[in-house]
Amino acid sequence: MSAYQLRKGENRPIPTQSVVVSCHWVGVVDREADLIALPLTGGSVRSDDDLVFYNQPSAIGGAVALRDKEHLGGLVEASVQIDLAAMPEDLDRVAIALSVDDDRLLAELGPYEIELAALDGTAIAGFAITDMTTEAAAVVLEIYRRADGWRIRAVGQGYPAGLARLVQDYGVAVDDQSTPPAG
Repeated sequence: MSAYQLRKGENRPIPTQSVVVSCHWVGVVDREADLIALPLTGGSVRSDDDLVFYNQPSAIGGAVALRDKEHLGGLVEASVQIDLAAMPEDLDRVAIALSVDDDRLLAELGPYEIELAALDGTAIAGFAITDMTTEAAAVVLEIYRRADGWRIRAVGQGYPAGLARLVQDYGVAVDDQSTPPAG
């Protein structure tokens, strides 16, 4: 459990330059989810090359990179590592999203926890999401630049239309034929 539990909309400073964002949910054979990271400039990706997801596990020269999923007892953990010190100046935030296959719902994962920790595992903040109903994807949190530092904000914004709609809202070009499912 995290050192500080955020409420939706709440934010707080990040005291370190390298962090890991993890999501934990109850592992069920036919329910899989994936984390997606969207490094942003002014609310949009600079290009599709900045999108980090299972088919493109790193971007920004490795400053944002997915870690392998882990099965921890009855839980599944998906994580993304972010080196905030290596982020180019024009990137002012990273949106972290969670997605399931379009024929599934996030609510099927049960309650899930998002945690921000330092690389050494020291918990910084967490956010429990329990209010998803019809959503197939959600922006779970944002890490954003503020003055000379970085902050985390608990978001919890769901997308019933799924991952394709979510990433389009951030400027990613989506070809309906090639939109990858989660998993």
